[in-house]
Amino acid sequence: MRYVNPSFNHAQSEDEVRPINPDVFIPCFKVKCYGDDLGCFRPLISGLIILFPPISICAEDPKIVNLTFHIANRDDPSMFIDTTSLSALKPGRSLAFYSHGCFGSYADKNALYPGFGLLRHYYQVVLSDWVRGANPYVFGRMPAIINLFLCTANCEVVGRRVANVYAYAVQRLGISPSDIVVVGHSAGSQATHFTSTWLQEKYNMKPYETIGLDVVSDPYIPSTVLPVNRMDASYVTAVHTTFNFPIPLISHLPAATVLKVGSPFPLSHTDLYVNGPYGVLILQPPCGLLPYCSHFYSINVYVGSLFGCRYKSCYFNDDRTGVASSVFGKRGALCITAPKYPLTECECESGSKTQSVEFSKVKKSHRMESVKHLNVSC
Repeated sequence: MRYVNPSFNHAQSEDEVRPINPDVFIPCFKVKCYGDDLGCFRPLISGLIILFPPISICAEDPKIVNLTFHIANRDDPSMFIDTTSLSALKPGRSLAFYSHGCFGSYADKNALYPGFGLLRHYYQVVLSDWVRGANPYVFGRMPAIINLFLCTANCEVVGRRVANVYAYAVQRLGISPSDIVVVGHSAGSQATHFTSTWLQEKYNMKPYETIGLDVVSDPYIPSTVLPVNRMDASYVTAVHTTFNFPIPLISHLPAATVLKVGSPFPLSHTDLYVNGPYGVLILQPPCGLLPYCSHFYSINVYVGSLFGCRYKSCYFNDDRTGVASSVFGKRGALCITAPKYPLTECECESGSKTQSVEFSKVKKSHRMESVKHLNVSC
């Protein structure tokens, strides 16, 4: 398949901001096309809310989604702050992609910590920053507090852009697919599915490994879009820290109010249900009254695994695993126990406890007062 040069970064100018976002209010039933590198997008029609006309959302224009990539390598993690050029990728070196979810940003710790953790296993990491698409505007510059439908439609743009860079890394930089992983949280986990489908459709290329953190069900089940599944890659792993059974009307309320959006279904080669049944059904251990905590707890579980944490099975005391089917095998559906704070309390691969978490300042910028490099002794 002919290689398409990826449009690596596109920043939206000030005059492109609209005072009212019609995509929030007006159902979309038509296919939208955005050139050869991104192709055409069909509407996401969700059956989760029974309306006439139904909830039907199209991804926003890629210029509005405003995806940029931030790159760092093991030799200089501070590159995450200001390195956005495709030329920063090194030929033949292992590579990881990470995409945040709705209401997120690459500049918060829920993206930076996985980025630093991935640098322990991959030479270079690309963080997707789609803060505009993940926080769709309603009126002017006021972000949507609750607008999961448009955000989740926008993640298809993210997935295809990541796929173009993935293909570039394989075809132009000579990086083996077995040295590449694609990771995402929340709507970013669904973006890993779109990365896979675009790679297979456009480049006849199947990813080696994808990992989804609290893979979402709302609003993809039921809908016209397939969720994350075993066909996405040779190794597909899902971490489940919340449950949301797809029941029309009933399902959307916990999704919108407390981000309880996790899929209850085994979707992958390995589905890790964390602290089941109470944790995934009610609340994860550290969360107390924090409404979104259980959804983001999946990130802590994954970062803990990257730093050497090994989690016990709920049923077999001697059975431990981390988060990656390519490393720990295709385990099917598996309940695991994780502590309140996986970075400081869990057992390492050797059986010892994690000793400490150290932070060292990397750099300052106008966007982040301080970025701290995570260093766990395991």
